[in-house]
Amino acid sequence: MDLNNILCYNCAGAYTLENKFFVFLTCGEVFCYNCYKNNVPSDLNSCPKCRKANIKVVDLNKKVSGEFSNIFSDSKKIFNSIHMELTENAKFREVQLEVITKAVKLKKEKFLKMNKMAGDADKELKKLKSQAKFINNKEKEMKQELENLYGKYKELKDKIYM
Repeated sequence: MDLNNILCYNCAGAYTLENKFFVFLTCGEVFCYNCYKNNVPSDLNSCPKCRKANIKVVDLNKKVSGEFSNIFSDSKKIFNSIHMELTENAKFREVQLEVITKAVKLKKEKFLKMNKMAGDADKELKKLKSQAKFINNKEKEMKQELENLYGKYKELKDKIYM
């Protein structure tokens, strides 16, 4: 019987080599001897936690009989099963975290690439706007020059045909 993981349900004191005075109740509760003695009146044989009556008390400091030893071996199996499940769950979560972290990293890289492309597009747009403005100004100058030339042409035509 492995008693390494036994705690008192009342004070949470641990079963150790120095602190061996624990009792196990047939209702499933475990208490250190002091908590059991202080919480259970001597005339009542009930559990101080669940209040179940007519319980049997097993002193864990003494050799545990066969009928109670299976309770501890079963709890050890349950503990090992839960521990294994938690370990598997932790491994699964670790893998999931890696997958999510990788996906976030890829999304971040894609975002940064798209952000750079947007910045480059903004620069190109500004350049094109500047060129369009330059072309519009040149067009206005050329129209003005064309109007001036047309005006001179008209003057010359009028002088020649007058």
